[in-house]
Amino acid sequence: MENSPVTLEAEGHICLIETVREDLPARLAALTKPRRGLILLDHAFRHEAELFARNFPDFKVIFARHRGEEAKTIEETQAIFEALAEGKYSRDDWFIVRGGGSLTDMGAFCAGLYKRGMNLILVPTTLLGAVDAAVGGKTAINFYGAKNQIGHFYLPAHVLVDLPSFRTLPAERLSEGLVEAYKTGLLFDAELARLAEEETDSLLAGDQRLLAEVAGRSYAAKAALVAGDFREEKGVRDVLNLGHTYGHVAESFYAPELSHGRAVAIGLAVAAELSRPALGAAKADRIIETAARLGGPWPELPPDEDARRLLMTDKKIRGGRLRFILLDDFEKPVLKEIEADEILDAARRVIRN
Repeated sequence: MENSPVTLEAEGHICLIETVREDLPARLAALTKPRRGLILLDHAFRHEAELFARNFPDFKVIFARHRGEEAKTIEETQAIFEALAEGKYSRDDWFIVRGGGSLTDMGAFCAGLYKRGMNLILVPTTLLGAVDAAVGGKTAINFYGAKNQIGHFYLPAHVLVDLPSFRTLPAERLSEGLVEAYKTGLLFDAELARLAEEETDSLLAGDQRLLAEVAGRSYAAKAALVAGDFREEKGVRDVLNLGHTYGHVAESFYAPELSHGRAVAIGLAVAAELSRPALGAAKADRIIETAARLGGPWPELPPDEDARRLLMTDKKIRGGRLRFILLDDFEKPVLKEIEADEILDAARRVIRN
């Protein structure tokens, strides 16, 4: 599959998503001239400060104070708002965020609120960020011990997937992104699911061709769905939470030790177990085995009391009832109301410590 730019249009705004295979600064410069702006970098890219300063003389380069989920705090956003205000940036100026999914989540949150929205370019540098956080316009920060409790919807002007940055990722970081790509394949693209299942070793070894195909298939599928329900008002986007309901339970309980990707792998295994009557044993086991290969080894189960409390923070609750994404088959997701005890029982069957 040849990667070409994907257009995501929502509410009169257009986001162009593309994979950049080389010379990221040149592509960024072509998009942002002649404006000025602010560049937010992850600490991992401190060595690029001089490069960006040289190529973007009218931009200020700053660094996030924290990494990962610890960057998604009110305190971190305040530092970003202060930098934007001190620079007297306007809505027409550019805010470029280069980093993993947590940083693009937080950066997009700030960009959408500052002056009610400024020009934004997200440059995800992880496979997880490229296939999930940076695509779809959802922004959020964590609050009160739970993930993504404060957020809004804001579409960047561009998402540039920085393929060469994947070369620096260890296998465990690639596996986190591959979990989300696998989820997208189970929902919309059986060939993408097959790649995650059968080309695991090559993908985790950093095969650039395969990683480009996985990323491209993932963001194309997600963009097509998001365009039909940008603000999650029609229920169309709910299916993207496959694996996330119980995954967020595990992630919140074990934060910050358990990564998002590993948590979603646990959630996919639980969802497959709950889907077993419709999927059949062979497909359910196939998903569980793939999830375990990508996200294992599993941690111990959270205590039931904590798991129930965290389940009830899920954003898909309506009228006090929990709605859960299951699979009738590959590419056939279904939304069903389900009791918390059923979810906890399925988790016990899947996660045997």
